[in-house]
Amino acid sequence: MNVNGQSEASNFDLLTEILKTSPLAIRFAGRLNMTAPCRIEAPEGVGAVFCVGQGQSFLATGQGHDLVAANPGDMLLLSPMVGHRIQNGMNGIAVPVKQLLRALPPEEHAISVPGAGEPSSILIGGFFEFGGIGVSPLCWMLPPTLHVRRQDMEDAGAIESLVCMIAQESSREKPGQSGILNRLLEVLFIRTLQSRITEIDPVPEETIHGLLHRDLATTLALIHREPGRSWTVASLADEAAMSRSNFSATFLKVLGKPPLQYVRDYRMQLARRLLRNPALGLKEIASRIGYDSPSAFSAAFKRETGMHPSGYRRHDAEHK
Repeated sequence: MNVNGQSEASNFDLLTEILKTSPLAIRFAGRLNMTAPCRIEAPEGVGAVFCVGQGQSFLATGQGHDLVAANPGDMLLLSPMVGHRIQNGMNGIAVPVKQLLRALPPEEHAISVPGAGEPSSILIGGFFEFGGIGVSPLCWMLPPTLHVRRQDMEDAGAIESLVCMIAQESSREKPGQSGILNRLLEVLFIRTLQSRITEIDPVPEETIHGLLHRDLATTLALIHREPGRSWTVASLADEAAMSRSNFSATFLKVLGKPPLQYVRDYRMQLARRLLRNPALGLKEIASRIGYDSPSAFSAAFKRETGMHPSGYRRHDAEHK
């Protein structure tokens, strides 16, 4: 099933339409050489897609300190919705990715991050942002990290071919090199998504239209980014620079529901996702989605789902 509950064939048509409206803005495509110990920090807003070509790399997402090990042949797709840390070895000096990119000459397609010794790891791929008007729906559909292990790839041959082409092209100096590398990275991004399409969060088609809408995109993005904020129709309309009546009418037409109902529904959708993380207590979840207390959150959640949050969490764990 796809992001709209349709067939996979329709899903990829939708993915094509999203990328037409909010294409990848490639910031770097090529080879990343990392000598241990070192680490690269990418802020919110910068995504990445890499294949580990040599050695072992470690990944941490957001403020987390838990490291995920990626081995040769593994793919990593990092959402621009949260910051990331990519490292080789432990305790290396952090280098901001934007600093690396600023220092890179336009004709260079290899970045070297030196550490104090060995071993080295090589990653093939690049960094990107989402372009276009508004906020790309993919920002909300992607999990923070997609880690696709080599042995789990359904189309490993095609991905390996793309990675080899990027590696080869990054070592050449011919006219059109940047254009070729940027397009290869776009294909690698799509191929990686295809290999893990079931891990993309379902997003209603109306929400996608809203995130691409000229007048609603900014406000809808804020709802998703700050679900715990005390939203009112007036504050939402102010963010859209529209009158309350015009904003409400436009929102209802595009999203199919009134603004505050959308806020409530999104909070419950987010709550279900957060409840899958056993490390988060009900108090923290309630605070994140805009409820003053766990009891207020529990009452709202039960009205929506028919279950208390603790019961939902147990049920979800038992049926994984």
